[in-house]
Amino acid sequence: MKIIKDIDYYGTIHYYNEQGQWHREDGPAVEWANGDKYWWLNDIEYSEQDYNDYLLKKRLKRILEL
Repeated sequence: MKIIKDIDYYGTIHYYNEQGQWHREDGPAVEWANGDKYWWLNDIEYSEQDYNDYLLKKRLKRILEL
């Protein structure tokens, strides 16, 4: 999956997938210049804890399938 990084006029960093949805699997998908961060996967917003839990379960599932 290709991820697109965009930085707007205010210094906010946005990460999108190929469908234009906010998405990032290695950190927050939106990082405001003031330090606020938001975690999104395929345009669904998660709390930081829920985001980390989801990715951990996904990684464990991949390991168990080996």
